[in-house]
Amino acid sequence: MDYKKYINEIVKTGATLNLLEPLEPSIEVVLGSVVWLDNPVALKWCTPFPQHQGHVHILDYDSVKTEWDRDVLFFRGDVMVAGITTSIESGLNTDKVLEVVAEWLSKHNNVEKHARFLEDAIQ
Repeated sequence: MDYKKYINEIVKTGATLNLLEPLEPSIEVVLGSVVWLDNPVALKWCTPFPQHQGHVHILDYDSVKTEWDRDVLFFRGDVMVAGITTSIESGLNTDKVLEVVAEWLSKHNNVEKHARFLEDAIQ
């Protein structure tokens, strides 16, 4: 599985990020956008409708594993720090996630504007 391509696609239709480490308990959020960084290896992400670039986050990871051709799991060493899956497989209310994503994609040319917004944040 090309996990980067897969995540880029499911973000458009409803994806969630579950942040595990060092949070107790974990938190699960709807993904609005992602950008893959190569040096250092990381995932830049934010939820839909960020008010400013301070709402952009970086997920550092060492390795990625995929499971069931559905879940993408991120590790630092042997510790799983996050996972991304479709909204249907998440612990969130699927209808609400899909509603938020549909609203996000339909408003104010968000897709194009947000691509620039995310690229510029946290260089």
